[in-house]
Amino acid sequence: MKAIRLEHKKDALIGKNLGIALAITSAVFLLEVAGGVLSNSLALLSDAGHMASDVLSIAVSFAAFRIALRPPRTRRTFGYHRTEVFAAAFNGFSLVLITLLIVYEAFQRFTNPPAVNAFGMLSIAVVGLAANLWVVVKLRGHENLNVKSAYLHAFGDAVSSIGVIVAGALIALTGNMAIDLVASLVIAAIILTSSYRLLRGSLRILFEFSPPGLTQKMVEKCIKGARGVRGVHDVHVWSICSDIIYVTAHATIDDSRVSRTACIYEDIDCRLRKELGISHATIQFETRKFACGRGGVCEVKH
Repeated sequence: MKAIRLEHKKDALIGKNLGIALAITSAVFLLEVAGGVLSNSLALLSDAGHMASDVLSIAVSFAAFRIALRPPRTRRTFGYHRTEVFAAAFNGFSLVLITLLIVYEAFQRFTNPPAVNAFGMLSIAVVGLAANLWVVVKLRGHENLNVKSAYLHAFGDAVSSIGVIVAGALIALTGNMAIDLVASLVIAAIILTSSYRLLRGSLRILFEFSPPGLTQKMVEKCIKGARGVRGVHDVHVWSICSDIIYVTAHATIDDSRVSRTACIYEDIDCRLRKELGISHATIQFETRKFACGRGGVCEVKH
């Protein structure tokens, strides 16, 4: 019961932080759009574009987080945990789109860089940096892929704001307006890096690949270490979402009473949780005499 209360408290804190982050990010986005137009800075507008993506990202993350808390139903036995993965993938694709728009606008301006108000650019970028750093601190350290996607957006924006500040300072010192375009392209590269990581993580889950750092061999070795297990085959390992890992396997044991298999399963489940962080394991027990006859992972034919 204590563990459940702690989990509920943790979920409430995540939801609260996402809500506050959404409000702050929305306010900074509007400020940067106004500042970018008034100062004529593409770097600041690029950062505003990233902020727009952040607003959408955190809004989707917040909604997905709330939906994922709904309990399973008779026709939805895994619940709504996959919502966070779809939200993360959506956010990743939105980042790619923002990057392409920034690069396009930068090349449009490259031949004739417009005059930029360096002071206005600097002032608004400092406010944006402070807001992004707050969001980064509040959302860091969470394994939840959905929250991590919002964190990556905010972190990328914090780095982008630093780039805008540096660009504004250099423009004020040198008067070279092309620096604004270079800064916008650097920001685009940062955004693209974040989108790649996010898409890779979400697509791994959607294609039901093994989680990073966890292999079939590791699972087999862990199960074989349990007392009474003679062999393991037909192992499958995948993720429902970023922090829920499932395993199914066939374990060969000596012929014995059903009551003894409960003890073997408890040992296997304990090992998988402690050593590999696996949330749920389904083990089919077999004897050598009545084994299913599949020595390796079965091939699913379509």
